[in-house]
Amino acid sequence: MNTNEKIIEFKDIMNSVEREFIKEGQPIIITSGYDYFREVHTLFCRLHNLLESVFVLLEANMAEEAQILYRTMLNNQMVTFFLINNYNDSKKVEEYLLQPLIGRVNYLKNIKKFFEKEWFKKLNEANGNIDQSDIDSELRKLEKELKEHGITNIRNTSVAKYSKSDLITEGMYVTDYHELSKVEHADPSFTQIYREKVLEDIDASMAYIPNISKSNIALKNKIFQQSRNCYSYTFINIFKHITSEQKHLMQNYKEDKIEKLIIKLHQFN
Repeated sequence: MNTNEKIIEFKDIMNSVEREFIKEGQPIIITSGYDYFREVHTLFCRLHNLLESVFVLLEANMAEEAQILYRTMLNNQMVTFFLINNYNDSKKVEEYLLQPLIGRVNYLKNIKKFFEKEWFKKLNEANGNIDQSDIDSELRKLEKELKEHGITNIRNTSVAKYSKSDLITEGMYVTDYHELSKVEHADPSFTQIYREKVLEDIDASMAYIPNISKSNIALKNKIFQQSRNCYSYTFINIFKHITSEQKHLMQNYKEDKIEKLIIKLHQFN
């Protein structure tokens, strides 16, 4: 069975996951104290869409580009494991939920730095979009709100920190995630694939033919395996968490259907 055929087969399992766990189009009610699980569920929805996007690129023989989305899947997985492994640590969960505010503070501080630059002054004078007093006012308000939540070190949590909550995800961080940062940030060693030699004895750095349709079959299969493993491992461990820590949540799902899905994910080759 080739990779495209495997994709079609795995999509059937994903359709069942969408029906039995994601529950597309159905209302989801979150009771007090379960904010973390709302995030876990929503993160998996995103993971599901990311994998579908990876498959689109793989079917188009764009494995190199699919690697970037696979890296995003790993990021998503690490945050999910951070939440399910720290669900009973309200401080850590709250800090995660406050990341948008922390990110906004850091963004505004960066914008403030630009006010000192001549090009920014001219641009802002022409457009009149940003008032420094408005930024200062919003910063004070946000910093006060974060302080009320006990956060004074206003820095976004790193992916490395999220990865440390699970041995597998930490291993993925120091291997796949780190290596794929070269793809994400256009490392020269990963852009060479788009250059073909003109002549065998002349290095492609000296003379080359642009090639944006070249396909790496081995890489295509590798990314398929890695991305669907990321998806499966996350799904299986979410339900391990539910059955061991939050058994009452199983009333929202058909247990026999979930068990069959887990078996299918385990057995898929």
